[in-house]
Amino acid sequence: MRGLLMRVLFIHSSTESLGLEYLSSSLKQRGHTTALLFEPFLFRSFRLDSRALDSSSAPKLAAEALAWKPDLVGFSVESDYFGWACEVTKEIKKLKASRDQQKLKTQKFIEAVKIERE
Repeated sequence: MRGLLMRVLFIHSSTESLGLEYLSSSLKQRGHTTALLFEPFLFRSFRLDSRALDSSSAPKLAAEALAWKPDLVGFSVESDYFGWACEVTKEIKKLKASRDQQKLKTQKFIEAVKIERE
């Protein structure tokens, strides 16, 4: 978190979400920064196309999400896309863990020891 203000990223698919719009508006009124990553999935649901559970967009969305450097990521999902949201979440966690490990490997740490003399 950066002070008391946060960067909140919402990820949504399918159709417009008034709930996310209300949350975003409320957060912005309080000084937070919000953004939306949207995956339209045009004509892709279990009613029309069996590819609804296809998670091929998950790695790309995870990379886009982390590029924005959010403090919090929120989803609004319909039943059709629950599996997709879980896959995106897994990819975000996996990519974040990988990036954190790389950061630790490249950072230089200085150890300090205080020696007191009598």
